[in-house]
Amino acid sequence: MLQCAEEIPSSARRPAPEFVWSVYLRVAGTALLDVAAEVEGKTTILRGPERMFYGLVEFEVSDPDGYRVCISGDAPAGTNVKLHVE
Repeated sequence: MLQCAEEIPSSARRPAPEFVWSVYLRVAGTALLDVAAEVEGKTTILRGPERMFYGLVEFEVSDPDGYRVCISGDAPAGTNVKLHVE
């Protein structure tokens, strides 16, 4: 679900703290770790990939304007992914 928010000038935008996302994307299928590998070749991954307590695997990146993006999905069966520790 996308929501419209009040526009904030990019000069006033600061990187968001962990778990405060501008965008949350859920990838269909089990290709999330392939997506993470592709993304890691182009930018820094801020968090993850790691398995959350609810079973999904997530990782986070920041776009050039400072928006924090969380990408989530299923990992292939039998894949060992680090557990998120709070």
